[in-house]
Amino acid sequence: MPSPKVNRRAAQFWKWLIQSYGSKFAEQFGSVPPPDWCEVIGRADNERLEKALMTVRSQHPEWLTLGQFEAAIPRRNFGKDEKSIPERLALHAVVTLPLCEHQLRPPWTYFGRQFDDGTPLGGIETTGVVIPSCKSEGCPSFGRPNHRVLAKDLPAQV
Repeated sequence: MPSPKVNRRAAQFWKWLIQSYGSKFAEQFGSVPPPDWCEVIGRADNERLEKALMTVRSQHPEWLTLGQFEAAIPRRNFGKDEKSIPERLALHAVVTLPLCEHQLRPPWTYFGRQFDDGTPLGGIETTGVVIPSCKSEGCPSFGRPNHRVLAKDLPAQV
């Protein structure tokens, strides 16, 4: 039985991995997906997970590591009309948060994770932004806490 922190989709995916890679896989990682696997599975939509499954079946038939699985998940491609994650984070923050004029000015701190994309410096996936609290004493927003917006919490249409 999966632990309460493991969602159904991650548990189903994990069951497939155990069937594919055998009892040694379950012995090493456990009968339910560990939190780091759940996080990676949770970040991918069903379409990208299915593509990753096809990739790992062909490229890693004997054994699979978390890094290999994560690398097999296709990155989202943004076309001309689609906004990047930083653009979507900024738009969401401006539209939904009670920001004063001072908070609308830079610097905002974008953060994320670095991954190996084959280039010398690697790639960076933006996962969120921190908007600092207002530091202008005359402002009604002075002293309010900063805001943190995560990409995983963005609505689909932003």
